[in-house]
Amino acid sequence: MHVSGSALNRTDSRSTSKTLTPLARENRANERLSVQGQLNFSPQNIVHCILFILEYSSSSSVLWEKERHWLNLFFARSGGLHLLLMLLNAYYNKPLAGRSPGWVFRGLCGRISISERALRMLLNDAVAEGLVICEQGKRDRRCRRYRLTPAVVNAWERLIGALGSSLSEVLTEFDAGALANVDYREWNPAIPAALQKRVISPTRRKRS
Repeated sequence: MHVSGSALNRTDSRSTSKTLTPLARENRANERLSVQGQLNFSPQNIVHCILFILEYSSSSSVLWEKERHWLNLFFARSGGLHLLLMLLNAYYNKPLAGRSPGWVFRGLCGRISISERALRMLLNDAVAEGLVICEQGKRDRRCRRYRLTPAVVNAWERLIGALGSSLSEVLTEFDAGALANVDYREWNPAIPAALQKRVISPTRRKRS
């Protein structure tokens, strides 16, 4: 998710970006982030990060078609996004602390702002759809722990990869009018941003 100031001013990679595969574009974005290690958390950039995640996750793009199923429930249901983020946080960080990569129900219920009944229904549906695994506790078998399946983690990482390979180009190539009206449901990370800007109607773009 590279949106550093230097990336917004880059010009030397635009000509080669047209020939890169989607995977190569993701890798390039991730390499830039790992080298420079900076994020520009301006209000505008954060707005577009969130918009991209919410809208591209429901995209009908063929590049996203296989992954969409694994995240749909989390984005569509009340409390779903909060649940997804808590389980992702557990997946990435708890094993590094020597802990299991999941949450017990009480831990989730204490933070997600929906009723206990709604959370149980959400978790049961996520388990039924193969999105979440429910495991019995090692010490207390009555205590159940919930964690994400590998397919959900992979879909999330592909979503963030698409964000990383797209957003810096969007913020560089789009004028204010195009930025105000870009619809990430129609976005294609395989196509350079400059070409996708052209499909935005002139009446919806900034007038010179």
